[in-house]
Amino acid sequence: MLFVEADGVVVWDRASGIDRIDSLVAGRAHDPRLLRAPFFSVRTPHAWDPVDGWKPAGAVQRDGRASARRLRVLTWNTLWDRYNSDRIQTARRRPLLLAALAEADADVIALQEVEAGLLDLVLRARWVRDVYVLGTDPGGRDVRDSSLLLLSRLPVREAAVHALGPHKAVAAITVETAAGPLVVANTHLTSDHSVNGAAKRQIELARLAEVLAAVDGDVVLVGDFNDGDSGPDGPAGVLGLRDAWTEARGAGDGTPTFDPTANPLAAISSLSGRPARLDRILLRTPQARVIKARLTGDAPGPQGLYASDHYGVLADLALD
Repeated sequence: MLFVEADGVVVWDRASGIDRIDSLVAGRAHDPRLLRAPFFSVRTPHAWDPVDGWKPAGAVQRDGRASARRLRVLTWNTLWDRYNSDRIQTARRRPLLLAALAEADADVIALQEVEAGLLDLVLRARWVRDVYVLGTDPGGRDVRDSSLLLLSRLPVREAAVHALGPHKAVAAITVETAAGPLVVANTHLTSDHSVNGAAKRQIELARLAEVLAAVDGDVVLVGDFNDGDSGPDGPAGVLGLRDAWTEARGAGDGTPTFDPTANPLAAISSLSGRPARLDRILLRTPQARVIKARLTGDAPGPQGLYASDHYGVLADLALD
């Protein structure tokens, strides 16, 4: 036997000498998983070790903020280099994006359209290595397959993934807060660039509803929903979730997170040319009160370049 893992945490490892079987509650019956089969496949959270690099988070000590009664969540579609690579200045944008992510000072960061180059920058960033835990093994296939990445500076109890279809998934972690465990799920639904994109999104939303119904606990669902509708026909209405932006700023505030009229990068990729609020932070938790919500990356850098074609969305939650 080489190692023993419980609930995504390494509790015994022959090579490193780790033996935490008596000191951890991972895998014990009184602490059941929230992200369970058959909907979720277990993943191992990873954290940076100055000696051994990225390792299973259970083997790396972290000063988590589980006692904090406020939670800041950030979601951001980072614009991959897959299309129009000659027009979107990826090499110049990525440092702007990393700087904005660091400045956001978020407890949980959810990114979409993450490619190998951006993942490498994130993994090498000192501010990430010092305090954040990743929701998967950065050397595995998850980010490559789904382009989703979750980072948390709160203690991560478990991590998992659910496939929605080819290259579409839900990446999720359970973080420890002062109000108890909280599931944060990250997703990116099909865009209108795909054939029958709207119909595919409806199928994905229905699947999301089924997946979330199987989670016995509070949930924050974030990501790029590629759907600008509000009310009962929007993602929040279909899923029966609260929209953090609407609660903070009112139902009449439709501030776009994707704006081809203002952001040249969005103009390149837009099919309709219409601004829309595609990126959301949705809540299924009676204990969370929305304090405020705002955009980040909605202004260009010194040379007129935006960090992405989407703006990031930040929400501050009070855990009452």
